[in-house]
Amino acid sequence: MAKAVTLNLIVDKSCNRVRFAESDGHFVDILLSFLTLPLGSILRLTKQSFGSMNNLLESVESLNSVCFSSEACRSMLLRPSNSASHLLTSLPLEYDSIKNLFPFCYTCSSSSSCSYRRISFYANAHCPCGKLMNQKLEFVADAPPSSIAYSGLFCNSAVKFMISDDLLISQFSVESAVEQISKLDIKQRSCLESVNVDITAEKIVELLKRLLVSDTPLTDVFLGVRDEKDKGVQVNIQQPFVAKGDQTQAPTAHTRKFSLKLHVSEDEGTTLFAQADNDFADLLFGFLTYPVGAVISKLGGQSGIRCMDNLYNSVKALKPANCFKNNDLIGKLLNPKLSPYFKAKNQLIKLDEETQTQSYFTCGDALCYNSSKVGNKNCAHYYNGKYRQLNLTDPKRGCNGDQHSTGGYMRISKYMVTDNLVIRQPSSNIVITGILRKDDAGKGIDSLKGGIHAKNVEIGEHEVGVSFAFLLNSL
Repeated sequence: MAKAVTLNLIVDKSCNRVRFAESDGHFVDILLSFLTLPLGSILRLTKQSFGSMNNLLESVESLNSVCFSSEACRSMLLRPSNSASHLLTSLPLEYDSIKNLFPFCYTCSSSSSCSYRRISFYANAHCPCGKLMNQKLEFVADAPPSSIAYSGLFCNSAVKFMISDDLLISQFSVESAVEQISKLDIKQRSCLESVNVDITAEKIVELLKRLLVSDTPLTDVFLGVRDEKDKGVQVNIQQPFVAKGDQTQAPTAHTRKFSLKLHVSEDEGTTLFAQADNDFADLLFGFLTYPVGAVISKLGGQSGIRCMDNLYNSVKALKPANCFKNNDLIGKLLNPKLSPYFKAKNQLIKLDEETQTQSYFTCGDALCYNSSKVGNKNCAHYYNGKYRQLNLTDPKRGCNGDQHSTGGYMRISKYMVTDNLVIRQPSSNIVITGILRKDDAGKGIDSLKGGIHAKNVEIGEHEVGVSFAFLLNSL
């Protein structure tokens, strides 16, 4: 059951703007949970058009099934799992319907005779026996909803916080409130008003939408004011994927590289499209599964999305002993991991993966398809109290004997990538698409009089980081 969440806004009526907000840990928990969201989940939740990121998502939807290691891989990229989802179910407001994202799991279509006893949260993964895992198992409730008062997820709920309009969070104090008000002139001070607003799941999703495109999301959402002007974001891309303490380290000869064949306009020097192997397609599609906090960490706290950066850097600045429940939870915000089995075999960007520790069980009756995370869960079909333990399988696993299986999302093949990250199997259509994109600049085919030439290049972690920084700023 949703818990009541309220927010106190300090509004400047002279300009119809939120100067700052006051809240307990409940609302701050919700804001900080954004850092755990995979980028693909943000696209799904906000349903907005975000440039090249949407092109990646559309490419996943459009590619033929034969391109993927399993059909489950497509589902993993379209609906990536959040490694902190087991925590977010206790948020005071469930804005992402986490409990409904994976109400089922899937086991082997020959589950009654298969000895492997594997499950997957994504349908049509390959069982080690060779069959598809498409037999649906439904999770039964592990426990009735708790009536215990919400005591906070990441933050100590008793602590009071101040939140700026661009989502910079600090611990509340009388001194800090006086400091904020003192920055205003006399006329503005006389126009300040305290307004209490109720937070709903719909408002949270709207806030997530606005913080990606605006530096004043609180004003936008709660006062109905929209500032659509360009943010003019500047991104630090000197060494975006080098840890802060290692910024003096230069790339070594042992750093893994990807080989690309670029097709470049000789007159303009711009890339029309590239040819690449499956490992590069894996890398690009993998961006959809990366948690926001991990991305900001890799970009040194400066992704270029100001409000997200402020949330991330607020976690670093707040005093752990006063504001947070424990250091492990801080780590899940500053360095969130990929969910189990979301790490690709040839992953260039170093992101850790959560260790699979959860156990799963199904009824001892072979004709019953109830499942649980609790081994002694009562089921009307249990035979003499027996149950079977199941193990989670890697949905990226290819079919036995598949020589094109890679351990990644994509099977061994060649792919074509346009400059705005549309990914397709090689075809004349993608060649035409890449060339006709020149019309976007108003130059058309005439700009290609100098011809097109192919250029072989190698890219490493730094180049991918630069590309990803600009990709984020297409949001």
